[in-house]
Amino acid sequence: GLDLLLSVLPQHPVLNGHLELGPALLAFGEFAEGWRQYEHRWFVPPLADLRADYGVPQWVGQPLDNRTLLVRCEQGFGDNFQFARFLPMLKARGAHVLLMPLRGLEAIARRFPGVDRVVELGDRLPPLDYYANLLSLPMGLGTTVDTIPADAPYLTPDPARAIRWAARLKSDDKPLVGLIWAGRPEHWSVPLRRCSPRRRTRTACWAIRRSSGSGSAGRRTRRRR
Repeated sequence: GLDLLLSVLPQHPVLNGHLELGPALLAFGEFAEGWRQYEHRWFVPPLADLRADYGVPQWVGQPLDNRTLLVRCEQGFGDNFQFARFLPMLKARGAHVLLMPLRGLEAIARRFPGVDRVVELGDRLPPLDYYANLLSLPMGLGTTVDTIPADAPYLTPDPARAIRWAARLKSDDKPLVGLIWAGRPEHWSVPLRRCSPRRRTRTACWAIRRSSGSGSAGRRTRRRR
């Protein structure tokens, strides 16, 4: 299938073909062309309606020394957690990094590494040199399989919340397993009943989801043994 797409698309470009080609190339480790093809996601809903125009060029690898770069988050929370690992690489290139997180992710985004300032949708922006979409950063950085940032952990919890949850999650010395089974309402989630253990285990399992609300009121937990 991949060979067919590579041979047919240059002569007969079809948007759906490019949408399939990008992830396929990435899965095979062909990052340079794979990330380029993945940009076709901005030509179809829902991202087509969210294409930005900040009056500055999109960053695709230009020099960043003393430049201000706005990074826009996109898609799901999990995507943002995964691709936040690329933000320190922008700082290492000399950029002043502004991050525009998804709604409901503002507090966590302020703890992302490599971010100088978090701006929210509707905020007045300072003068920009470039903007970039978060999932396009590997393309601009020229990321290969061997250069995927592997510094871990790169995400840290709020210390005060960590203390509260440590007290709540006491489990009589049983191993703790946290299962994120649902996220934003507009994204696909797994019904909790399908995550129930098929046999009893010697673990304390917490099923965690984030509802449509923001802040601590938007989180729900259920303990299952």
